[in-house]
Amino acid sequence: MKTPRQILFEKHQAISPKLDLIRKQSVPTAPGKSQEASIPWKLWLELIWPARRIWSGMAGCWMVIAVLNFSTPGEGLMMAGSTLVNRMTMAELQEQNRLLTQLLRGDEGGTSEAEEPVRNRTRSDIRSKQMVG
Repeated sequence: MKTPRQILFEKHQAISPKLDLIRKQSVPTAPGKSQEASIPWKLWLELIWPARRIWSGMAGCWMVIAVLNFSTPGEGLMMAGSTLVNRMTMAELQEQNRLLTQLLRGDEGGTSEAEEPVRNRTRSDIRSKQMVG
């Protein structure tokens, strides 16, 4: 007794050479198991190509970041005079602190104990003011 597979195989055995010809013509055009693809090509097909819109968006964002980074002056220009900038900044902050203290106290001038640097006083000389109300 013949199986259905054997019956179909005998019936279509005459068409087998035509199918082989079609296979030979179509296989070289499509990458398949017979052609070994290189690793970079496999990575391209599996990682980058399916998400090409996302990768192009990320590349665009990095280009914008690079343009903004190179168009604004960075710390490289300021490093040469960094000590001068730090000294000037500290002097301005101390001046602002002195003016703020005068404004809050209502003093017109003169120095007070609070304006003295903390490092010149001992710990016992520093007293905190507590308001009871």
